[in-house]
Amino acid sequence: MYLYWDSGAEVLAVDHDEDVVNSVVMDIPLTKCADVTDPEVIKQLGISNIDVVIISMASKLEASVMTTMLCKEAGVKTVIAKCGNEMDCKILSKIGADHVIFPERDSGIRLAK
Repeated sequence: MYLYWDSGAEVLAVDHDEDVVNSVVMDIPLTKCADVTDPEVIKQLGISNIDVVIISMASKLEASVMTTMLCKEAGVKTVIAKCGNEMDCKILSKIGADHVIFPERDSGIRLAK
């Protein structure tokens, strides 16, 4: 039912933009167009059966917070959230994200090393 990538991971991709969903369906066959800030959608997608959820809506803090909270409430073991600034990182961490990624900061640190 899910796409098995070379690593053996099963992948479900979800986006609210139908054009985005249609553009990746050849690479990720199990792709859904849905609003993941809706608790009923989270339930219908079966998120509670997923081990790791990656939330990459850095420019939309409210949606990231809501989705993180709903995934944790559904029992997702690991939630990884992308943030757009330091304050958003703190907020996402406090509401339950297990890992918060700030690409600009993380890249700068790697480059400096």
